[in-house]
This record gives sequence, structure tokens and C-alpha cells, in this order.
Amino acid sequence: MTTTYDEIRTAEQVEHDAEVKARVEQGMALLQVKFGEDWVEHINCETLDLSDGAECVLGQLYDSYDEGTDVLELDQWGAANHGFDVAPVPDGITHDDLQAAWEEVIC
Repeated sequence: MTTTYDEIRTAEQVEHDAEVKARVEQGMALLQVKFGEDWVEHINCETLDLSDGAECVLGQLYDSYDEGTDVLELDQWGAANHGFDVAPVPDGITHDDLQAAWEEVIC
């Protein structure tokens, strides 16, 4: 029997990935309500960069990360909980984690 990738991942890695996915799903739901169902059509996957305030999801939709958080009424914790940014206090989720999760669902 061949061992699969999921079988060799630790429980912490699986939990980490689930948390990243949950945050991105919350962000998607919020964008659908606040921006509209066509929000995804406004994202350029070739330039999407979660570490860049102009090319992140909010930057592409609202011209800047800061403008997006203002419109959506999110503080830094709220942005992190919706998968738009990392948490103010490191919780192990990185911009690379968020980048991969957003790319998976929209690109």
C-alpha cells in the first residue's frame, strides 16, 4: 500500500491548512455580500500578491488594502480573520499560505 501525502502530514499541518481555508472562505462570503457576486471577475490572478497592498484581493477590488478594510469595516484582526492579511500577533499563517489559498479558489 502506498502512503499518501495526507497520511504523512501532521495533525498540526492539517489543522493549519483548515484554518487558512476557513479564513479565506469567510473573506469570500464577505466580498460576495459587500462587493457583489461578480467580485472574482475583478481579480487579476497574474498580479495577485497578498503581501502587496495594491495587488492583494482588497487592493484589486478597492484600489488599496487600506481602502478595502475601511469599506468592509475591518480592523487588522478582522482582515486576518477573513484571510486578507496575517494576524497582528503571529499565529503561524503567512502571506504565502493566504496566497496559495486565494489562488486555489479564484485562479
